Amino acid sequence: YFNPRLSFLKIITSITLGLGCLSYSTLALGLVGFLHKEVICLVVLFFFSIGLYYLRFIIHYNLRILIRQSITKLGELDYFSIITLLFILSLILINLLGALSAPFGIDDIKYHFAIPKRYLNSGAISFFPDIEFSNLPYPIEMLWTIAISLDSGELAQLLSLFFGILVLCWIYIICNKAIISFPTTVIAWCLFYSISTVGHQARSGNVEMGGVLFFLAGFYYLYIFYEKYNSRTIILSGIFFGVFSAVKMSNPAAVIFITLWLLLSLYNKSKS
Repeated sequence: YFNPRLSFLKIITSITLGLGCLSYSTLALGLVGFLHKEVICLVVLFFFSIGLYYLRFIIHYNLRILIRQSITKLGELDYFSIITLLFILSLILINLLGALSAPFGIDDIKYHFAIPKRYLNSGAISFFPDIEFSNLPYPIEMLWTIAISLDSGELAQLLSLFFGILVLCWIYIICNKAIISFPTTVIAWCLFYSISTVGHQARSGNVEMGGVLFFLAGFYYLYIFYEKYNSRTIILSGIFFGVFSAVKMSNPAAVIFITLWLLLSLYNKSKS
């Protein structure tokens, strides 16, 4: 029996989890002094192969059905939803053009892309006295390191654009779980993606979009755990929230709050 929602969830979860694994694998390579293009390419191919193998059944048997059902769902939208969706696509196109341009943001030039480039030049993660943040190799910067090693800062900006699309996918998954209609989900997409800050994040080297991606993934699986008490879901939630907490120095506070809430909730449930 083909379940399109489950198949889509597996694809998006695999991609998000793969990005997290790639990030920490790059960190490990940098710490042991093997941060070279050839080694990074092998690691990327390794995780890409694992992803293809895990999703082989969906890709081989269900991908066409999933695409066909998605097209059918789009064809059932009302005019307002279609116009809203076209507006979102125009914003994605604008961000794509921005992502293809050379990096010009002060933060990007100063450290978001500068630090990964210097890591690659030295072949290892080390501290550079003239850049204070070089002793904080954050997960998203590790993904920028991969992009810069394979091509350039423009590829890193395209990866940030891809983060934004993945965030839209997670919004769709969460709305589906909440039994929210697809036209309402389109409005939720528009409310999120039309924020001016989101547009800037989606075409630059800033890390906040990556943080949103891992937060939503962690939130979804935390909700599933609270509903079914499945160990697999809490492990996935922990991994995603772990990556989120390492994206920026302010993020661990949110994860600590969520953890305390979860422990208190489980304690109250055990007593009831």
